[in-house]
Formats: sequence, structure tokens, C-alpha cells
Amino acid sequence: MLERVWGNIEKRRFSPLYLLYGNEPFLLTETYERLVNAALGPEEREWNLAVYDCEETPVEAALEEAETVPFFGERRVILIKHPYFFTSEKEKEIEHDLAKLEAYLKAPSPFSIVVFFAPYEKLDERKKSYEACQRAKRSRHRRPARRSGAACLGAAPHREPRGASKRRGD
Repeated sequence: MLERVWGNIEKRRFSPLYLLYGNEPFLLTETYERLVNAALGPEEREWNLAVYDCEETPVEAALEEAETVPFFGERRVILIKHPYFFTSEKEKEIEHDLAKLEAYLKAPSPFSIVVFFAPYEKLDERKKSYEACQRAKRSRHRRPARRSGAACLGAAPHREPRGASKRRGD
């Protein structure tokens, strides 16, 4: 499962959304680092890589950043840590506008890669935010690997129609 995700990342076939979750922080971090290294060059990271922690910042701040056109590059990577609204945890002090999250999941930005980094063993499949992630256009659910304890939910990679690269050269 993760090998397929890593293979797509290596081939630079990125999904607009990733939900990395599980109880194996090494695998989650490895996946995120592979994604950043493949998506952004070292010089692009200062302008096009943003990290938000949902225990400190509302998720809508990260989503606004995801909707901002990238500077000096073709894409942005937005890391959203501790998205506890995907779990059954009690609400924390920070209020999140989950309606904005659901709207973003329906129509993610074409020039951003949003990565939800959820170091939780289990997500609450009954939560509206999780259901919205499930319904995200072109999404596929990958069940947790029994051996690794990590999982990824990612939308299908952006693909160009056949012959599109030939037409561009005209």
C-alpha cells in the first residue's frame, strides 16, 4: 500500500490530498519527506512549504494558504499536523471551521498538495470531516497495513489526457 503511494510520489504523480495516519510515526514522516522532496526543490521550500498545527491554528488558515497561488514554483505543499477533528477526541481550545474543510475537500486547489498528518491509531469514520475526506472527488481509501500500522487516503494522481503533452508542443 505505502509502496504504491511512494511509487507515485517518486514518479511525481501527486494527489491533491493526502491523509497520513497510523501509529508508525517513522512511516508517516518518511512519506511526508518523500513527498516534499519530490514536489519541491530546495529553493522552493522557503516560499511554497507551509506547516500548520491544528492544536494551535484553525484549519481554515491552512486552507487559505492552500488556495494561494505558489511563489516561484508550480505547486505548494501544506502540512496540517494533528487534525484531531478526524478522530473521536474531544474538541480542543481551537475552533475549526469544518464546513470550510468539507468545501475544500470537494474541490481541492489544483496547485497545492495538502497533507493531513494524523499520528493517531484510529480515525472516527462517523465524523463529517472524515466522511468528506472519503467523498473527496476521485479519492480512494487505503486500509491500514496490518504490519506497518500506517495508512494513506489520497485522491487519484493528476493525469493529463492522452496526447496532451503532444498538443502542448504545437
